[in-house]
Amino acid sequence: MAAIAESRGEAPAIRNPGLVSMNTRPFLRFVKLPKLLAISLFLFMAVIPPLAVWVAGREIAVEALRTEARILAVVVSRVIGQSPTFWNLTPERLSHVIQGLTPKDCFIDISDIQGNIVLTSGDPPSRPVMSARRFLVDRDEPVGSLTVYGSLRGHLKDTLFTAIVSFAFSIAITVLLWKKILQIMRNAALRVQHGMQRFQMLTELSNDGYWETDADLRFIFLSGGMERIGIKKEVFGGMLITELPFGNTPGVRERLHHMLFAREVFRNLVVNLEIEGRSRWILVSGEPLFDERDAFLGYHGTATDITERKHGEEALRAANAYNRGLLEASVDPLVTISPDGKISDANKATENITGCPREEIIGTNFSSYFTDKAKAEAGYQRVFHDGFIREYGLTLLHKDGFTTPVVYNASLYKDESGEVAGVFAAVRDITERKKAEELRDEIERIVQHDLRSPAVAAITVARALAEDLNLGENERNLMVLLENSGQRMLDTLNQTLVLYKINTGSYKYVATEIDGVAIVREISRAFLLLPGFSKNRISIRVDGKDIQADASFCFFFCDPQLLRLALQNLIQNALEASDQNNEVIINLICNGNIKIEIYNKGAVPIEIRNTFFDKYVTFGKKSGTGIGTYSARIMIEAQGGSIAMQTSDETDETLITIHLPS
Repeated sequence: MAAIAESRGEAPAIRNPGLVSMNTRPFLRFVKLPKLLAISLFLFMAVIPPLAVWVAGREIAVEALRTEARILAVVVSRVIGQSPTFWNLTPERLSHVIQGLTPKDCFIDISDIQGNIVLTSGDPPSRPVMSARRFLVDRDEPVGSLTVYGSLRGHLKDTLFTAIVSFAFSIAITVLLWKKILQIMRNAALRVQHGMQRFQMLTELSNDGYWETDADLRFIFLSGGMERIGIKKEVFGGMLITELPFGNTPGVRERLHHMLFAREVFRNLVVNLEIEGRSRWILVSGEPLFDERDAFLGYHGTATDITERKHGEEALRAANAYNRGLLEASVDPLVTISPDGKISDANKATENITGCPREEIIGTNFSSYFTDKAKAEAGYQRVFHDGFIREYGLTLLHKDGFTTPVVYNASLYKDESGEVAGVFAAVRDITERKKAEELRDEIERIVQHDLRSPAVAAITVARALAEDLNLGENERNLMVLLENSGQRMLDTLNQTLVLYKINTGSYKYVATEIDGVAIVREISRAFLLLPGFSKNRISIRVDGKDIQADASFCFFFCDPQLLRLALQNLIQNALEASDQNNEVIINLICNGNIKIEIYNKGAVPIEIRNTFFDKYVTFGKKSGTGIGTYSARIMIEAQGGSIAMQTSDETDETLITIHLPS
């Protein structure tokens, strides 16, 4: 039909798949099997019983005839032995001898030794005939023979009756069996038809396409899934499968052509098709169809649109390339470690710090690259226990033998199912940090010894001279001023060192219980002795009430040195912002949450209100550095506290509030 349609310039008609389009050889053989079974059963039941009756009955009759022949031969042999003139007797007398011995419906003939018949008895039997022959003996010498003939007609009647009964019974059984077989075959056909209908329905509903070709490899069926892919009946119906609009898949057309004409099965063949101006990626599978005579019927198969998956794979490759670029751009060594402690990936920085190429690193033990392998292994196991590790100090060993101090940061990463896939680790070279720490230690040594010593000496001399009773009031005030100046110099050195420790992360907070009122009073007295603030006024309060000489207290925990330095900066700011006619109020709140409030007249300039506590922020001060409020914030926050500023142009006031942990 396809050839006729082609000769007319027509495309083969697109049809629905039926039973003939399936590989029907097994089913056709199944249909033939019941016929052979029914015929074999009929022949067995119709032929075997009569044949068995005939053979068994014939054997019984022949054996009975042989028994009669033996008996007659014995009797006649005795007569011959007793009558030497036996063979000279007349036939009538011989017949009289054996007449009483002849079985019913049998015929007997007696022959001499030469084979001449000398006597017969009885009527010849009707056909079919059976016979039994025995020798006659006289003194153990053969003198003749006796043959008994019988008829099998009666047995033949029994056999025919059995044949008739068997034939009738076999016909009845075969008819019943054939009806049952037909019912089974009809049900099987219905199930096959129902399965084909379900198959056709599924092919129409499925996103995957189902297709069939004829023996000329032209499309004769395209399911709804093929339509959704873009291979429509109106366009591709009757088209040769090798004429599909292949896109950018070199060699695929030739490979498909070879497999089709070799009648080979092909699976998961990825092809690119240009359909309706769009590039589509299709996953195609197919197998040849043959009839029961092994004649080629065509191909059938499936097609799946994997365009989105292809785009996803391309995006994934791009993302992997991007992620790889990020890994390689990192100056820190980065590795991924499998659950068994083996390195599964590494970047270029890892090659540089270990001296080993990436190919050699992958698959080796992570801990083998450190001087203390047990410590490295313990850190790795801690990641599995805690989920992460931070700033874990190790010493990395280069393959050439030199070492690098590093810190190890790592966390677990999981797969899509939420199972732990391994550890992602970053190793940072802290050689420069180590050098900075050494420099810090050197600076601290200089501060503690080279700079602190003169300041401490000045304070000590001033205190010793102030205790001299011969000093006048002015000289005594000068000594106090010298002591305060030395203390401020010492506090400045301490502040510089503390800020350095806080900023480098080496500061360790240790809380001590102190009396806040005593610290505030001491700082206030020191400021009021200075020439610039001698006319200012400071009011100290506890829970809003003025303190009573030395009888007021406010105890809480803090770092005394940090609190002193922070309050010095903030009180100095408040005194500088206020004129001499207005007092600075310092209120300590000790009920519940610990707070220190510093009030002063004068609003903070609007230009620096949002950045008041930032570094190097100052406004309107000729000698301002912008470090005071910044260092106060850093030192308060280092103790777990907080600091805030409120200012008002209407009241021309500023409030600094320090919150400390209770």
